[in-house]
Order: sequence, then C-alpha cells, then structure tokens
Amino acid sequence: MAEGRMRQFKNKGKDDVELRRKRTEEMVELRKTRRSDALAKRRQVPDVCELDEKELDLGGDLEGQEDATRNVLSSVAPGIVSSDFNTQLTAVVAIRRLLSTNNRSSTYEEVLRCGYLPILVQLLERQDQPMLQYEAAWCLTNIASGTSEQTLAIVNNGAITPLISLINASPHLSTQALWTLGNIAGDSTQLRDFVIKSGILEPLIGCVLSDPPISLRHLRLVSWVMSNLCRYNQPSPPVDAIALLLPVMKELMVNDDVEVRMMQSFDLLIILMAERAQAVLGAVIWLSCLALRVRVHPSALVNFLFCSLCDVAFVGTAVVR
Repeated sequence: MAEGRMRQFKNKGKDDVELRRKRTEEMVELRKTRRSDALAKRRQVPDVCELDEKELDLGGDLEGQEDATRNVLSSVAPGIVSSDFNTQLTAVVAIRRLLSTNNRSSTYEEVLRCGYLPILVQLLERQDQPMLQYEAAWCLTNIASGTSEQTLAIVNNGAITPLISLINASPHLSTQALWTLGNIAGDSTQLRDFVIKSGILEPLIGCVLSDPPISLRHLRLVSWVMSNLCRYNQPSPPVDAIALLLPVMKELMVNDDVEVRMMQSFDLLIILMAERAQAVLGAVIWLSCLALRVRVHPSALVNFLFCSLCDVAFVGTAVVR
C-alpha cells in the first residue's frame, strides 16, 4: 500500500527539465557500458602484428594489478620520448597492450596522470612512421571508451584533426582512427557536434563512395561512425550534416550486408525522432517503396516504417500549429 501511494507522488513537485536531464544521463551511462563491452570484444581480436606476442600478465587481485599497471607505465617513461624509433614503438606498444588487457577506467586515468596523452596525440602526426600512428590511435581508442572526462581529455589535447586526416590513410590506419572518432562522437551531443564541425563528413562519405570499394569490415565501421554522428535528439545533429549524410545512407540501405542495412535503418529512425521530419520525409517515402528490396525480417521492417511514418505525422502536425 505504501509503495503504491509513493508511486502516485514520486515526481510530484520535481522540475521536468531536471528529470529529463537525469534520464538522459542514465541512458548515456547504459550506452557507454554497452559500447565498452563491444570494444572489449574488438580488443580481443589478435592484430597481425601481435600474433607472436604473449598477452600482458598483470597478476590476480585488484591491488596487484594496479601496482603492475604503475610499474609498466613507469618503465616506459624514457622510451616513449626516445628519438629511436624501435625504442619508442616498444614503449607505445606496451601502453597499448596494458590498455587492451586491463580495460578499466582507472587504468586509463593512470595513463592520463603520467602525462602520456599529449605524446600519443603527437604521434598521430608521424606520417613517416605509420606503425607509431597506428599504435597511438589504438591507445586513444581504448581511452575514449572510458568516462566522459577521459574522452574529453583526448579532444582537449587536439586529437580530432589528426584522427580525421588518418581516415584517408591506409585501411589499417583508417580503421583505427574511425574506432577512436566513433567513440568520441558517441559520447555526448557536444562532442558529436564538435567532431562534425571538425570536418569528418567529407572523408567519411568518401570512404563509402570510394572506387575501388572499401572492405566490408571497413564499411561496417564507417556505418557505425555515421550512426554515432546521428545519435541523440536533444539537441539533434545539425541540419546541414543530416542533408549530407542522407544520400549516403540511401546508398547503404541497398547494400548486400544485413548489418549495414539495419544500422542505416536505425539512423533514419533517430533522425525522424529528432524533430527534423520535413527534411527526411522524402527519404522515408523512398524507403517505403524500397521495402521489397531490403532483405530484413518483414516484421522489423514494418515496425520501423510504421514508427517512422507516425513520427513524421506527429512532428508535421506540431509544425503546422
């Protein structure tokens, strides 16, 4: 009885804006948890350069792992600033392996505390040493999967511009840069918009339209980054960014890969829910006509189209008023 009465007055007198803010924060934390799980699976995939290496053993209990982490970071201090390529690469690889094996925010924070983040960002610009660029970008990918403060630290150290420049580099470097940028853009609306304003759209669209085409794995990653650029609707992405992405999303909707098609369906639904319905009404009508060509489960497609068209009708009515 008491619980029933409590539910009746749970939010009585509370500010609507504050309640909405708390709900948004909870959604962000849940999403970051799911994203961290996905990235952990990515880190478990052996890299071609690491097939002969043993994974870093940090011991058993938490205290022992923290001590081992500090020991590793202390030992690489001279090497990461060395002018010798092999010495510096060995130090960066040690940091990357530490971050990949001990993927906790406390480890990421320890790397930041040691002052290695600015050095890792500088290494992104070493065009003469692509291996250093790759390992540094991998380190940043792991750190960007941590807390919002750790992700923001990467941005504040100027990593966005060199990461975007790596999108047009070799597939190896491009893939790692996209992982990092996707993590950053998916963290918050502020970082999403900052990544967009920094110029990610042109090279990202270039990946989709490249000739010869990029690999399927690369395309899935590009599609995931596009999804994070469309994420959130409070506020929604810039209209000019949506206008640039819609034609590319239209092309991806007829891709042979189910994962790519479903990702773009989700992106369109997010855009429709972002009070930009008039800008994408033509895309939804086109999508309805395309229903027989999109090879997904019929119920999933019907539900998506139904929700999309209902959103268009609702937002359209609100605009008329």
